[in-house]
Amino acid sequence: MRNFSPRAFQLGLTATVCCGLATGTAHAQAPTPAEASVPATVTTPESAAPAPSAALAVAEPSAAASVVSTATVAAATPPIATATLAAPTKLAQVASAASADVTAKAPPSPTAAAAPAATSLVDALVGGKISASMRYRFEYLDREDLPAHSRLSTLRIALGYETKPFFGVSLFGEFEGVTNIGPTDYRVPTADSAFKQNLEGKNPRRPLAADPIGNELNQAMLKYTSKLVNVKLGRQNLPLNNARFISFSGWRQANQTMDAANLDVAPVKGFNLNYIFIAQANRVVGHDALDGQLEMATHVGNVTWKKPGVVNLAVFNIYLDYRELPILVDTMGVRQVNATTGLPVRLADQSSNSLGFRVDGPYQLNADWTLLYAVDFAHQRDIASNPLAVQANYYGAEFGVAYQGFGLRVQYNVRQGVNNFATEEAFQTPLSHPWDGWTENFLRTPKTGLRIAAAHLAGPIPGVAGLTLTTAYYEYFADKTGRLGATAPAFTAGDHYGREFDAGLEYRFVGLDKNWMIGARIAYYDDDKLMPKDIPIGAANLRTSAYTMYSF
Repeated sequence: MRNFSPRAFQLGLTATVCCGLATGTAHAQAPTPAEASVPATVTTPESAAPAPSAALAVAEPSAAASVVSTATVAAATPPIATATLAAPTKLAQVASAASADVTAKAPPSPTAAAAPAATSLVDALVGGKISASMRYRFEYLDREDLPAHSRLSTLRIALGYETKPFFGVSLFGEFEGVTNIGPTDYRVPTADSAFKQNLEGKNPRRPLAADPIGNELNQAMLKYTSKLVNVKLGRQNLPLNNARFISFSGWRQANQTMDAANLDVAPVKGFNLNYIFIAQANRVVGHDALDGQLEMATHVGNVTWKKPGVVNLAVFNIYLDYRELPILVDTMGVRQVNATTGLPVRLADQSSNSLGFRVDGPYQLNADWTLLYAVDFAHQRDIASNPLAVQANYYGAEFGVAYQGFGLRVQYNVRQGVNNFATEEAFQTPLSHPWDGWTENFLRTPKTGLRIAAAHLAGPIPGVAGLTLTTAYYEYFADKTGRLGATAPAFTAGDHYGREFDAGLEYRFVGLDKNWMIGARIAYYDDDKLMPKDIPIGAANLRTSAYTMYSF
């Protein structure tokens, strides 16, 4: 095991808190988004996750197959910006979220209370609701094997507008812009080596961070809502269930969205039938990246039944079928061609079908005490043009207890690895974003698979209104015996990859303005046999951040 320098640890935390809070407070009167708790939504640890392609010939691995997360989305929330915030979520509401951090929002339920209907088409267009958010964040990343650290000082601004419903029909659009304010010493993970931030020359050997600079239409959709049916057509946030398989990556400044058709039917109270067709995934690496927008013909079926305060049940099937994957380029931006066939070399196809279920709480024991639990399982196989054989499972269990929203949970989950690294693929969740630690070292499952044991202590701090603590401790182990590469060290099932400790504080100014909040967090990964440089898109040994956000 390698020892991380206490000096680097101290400097990272000090630099983040001092620089981040000093700059962030200067922007605090303007709206800023930070991933805080939202009533009836689930808080989950989001980390950017571009998945590397096996065929990738450029310097940075691609993300064709890596966007996965784990949060339990509860009741409906307004379909506006990622950053629409209210009072902090109690841990009892969050229940079985696999980690505590980024807020995942569920699509509004067909039975949710609708906005007042418009009396005319003109009233619908001009009488709608404006939403806005602004989040400033400073991050510091350090990897032992790289000669320089990364610093990110970024500002995200989102501005949205939703018309009044007219005969149940409404329109919603949201603009998203991300810009640098201060240091820009970092790299954006992308398969396109011609991406502008990777050609600046000063960042060739710095840790990766998926916060590209740019402007885009983040969401744009046509909606129809009735007591029985909810339909959304267009670009939208799409967290599914606990966000372990599909999420919108709320911690990243540029969110992941889907160009999709979303049909939700609620025939009886507590029972929902949901069908989603996804035509394109707009990833957190940004539209300028080669793999920033991935075409697909993905079908999602999801059936849920909920009894509030007792149990939530979900059965789902995700048929993930990539189409027209982008052609890879070399370091000069020249398209790659197979020397034997003469055909262009494309991003590796990781199409798969995942069938699974999830049962979780919380179970409300009384007004103060809540039982936290979750059990989930999924089986994944290869489909369509995926050149690798996939026959792998995901399973996990969580158990805990919360008192007045502050609780302790223990967690164990497995993403199975493979026996033949050349022809098989481990269990992947490419449409979800981040999971399993804030350092973002395991955005993609290593070929050896991953076993994770973790403990989470989180909730509102008693006696300090608006202050929330989040802590997590992880132990990572290999699931299979094998190698990560031809020259890499051999791994045996059960080998210890390393451990991680995460801690964060978030404060909402409930006495001044509940829409304004600040926060800081630190994540430290202590590697053992597997170091960040050995992990696809391995991010950092130390990652600290400070942020402030305002939204309405």
